[in-house]
Amino acid sequence: LSGETVATNLDEFVEFHIFYDGTGCAAEKGEAVPYLRARICQAISILSTDLERYLWHRDRFVLEVELGDSVEDEPHLFGHIRTGDGVEDEWFIVHLLQRLSRAL
Repeated sequence: LSGETVATNLDEFVEFHIFYDGTGCAAEKGEAVPYLRARICQAISILSTDLERYLWHRDRFVLEVELGDSVEDEPHLFGHIRTGDGVEDEWFIVHLLQRLSRAL
């Protein structure tokens, strides 16, 4: 890898999972992906002011749909961020998740 810094320490990553009460019902109807994509839009809308003002150390805030590897896994939203030395990013993610929890 030329010119890229590769994170070698797992402490440089933050992963988080967001579960919604209505996901199980949506999954039974085969609508988990549209339901969770709508939740991503809702979350970004709620957090947009904070997200626009924050300068990330490495990666930006991203939410993705996670369906799981087996039928038993509950579909949910998943996020991961390389933080490197940016401990502020870790605390800001905590702030964003708390804000999102309060808003929902």
